[in-house]
Amino acid sequence: MKKTMIILGLSAVGLCHADVPLDLPTAISRVVGNHPALSVAEAEILATQSEALQAGLWQNPVLGAEAENVFGSGDYSGGDSAEYTFSLSQTFQLGGKRAKRKEAALLRSEVAQWNLEGRRRAVERIAIRAFYTALAADARLSLAAEQVQLA
Repeated sequence: MKKTMIILGLSAVGLCHADVPLDLPTAISRVVGNHPALSVAEAEILATQSEALQAGLWQNPVLGAEAENVFGSGDYSGGDSAEYTFSLSQTFQLGGKRAKRKEAALLRSEVAQWNLEGRRRAVERIAIRAFYTALAADARLSLAAEQVQLA
């Protein structure tokens, strides 16, 4: 949190002395657009949405293969007396388990969206605070320059 404040403060002070003045909406959009915590939160939303999609689908079937008596001795030597078993299994969830799993995944996705909104508002507050801190510093600098000229 302190690193974010320092970075925002330093970048805002540097931008105050730029040729093009920086206004508050532009500062907020730049900070929100480039903040790593918001990128992480957006990735979490995508992940939970993908989990919700996957939760609504049937589970994948499982294909199995077994071989017995392949390396036997005596009458069971060689591959002629080997026994091979192939199986295909599919899990069918009963009792609305799949629907409940999908509902839970959708709720996790909604929570992730609310987390993003909370983080976004926190980042906006930090940006606003840093912007006005930089404006105040710029005003103090201008005042100090005027005092030096008057002295």
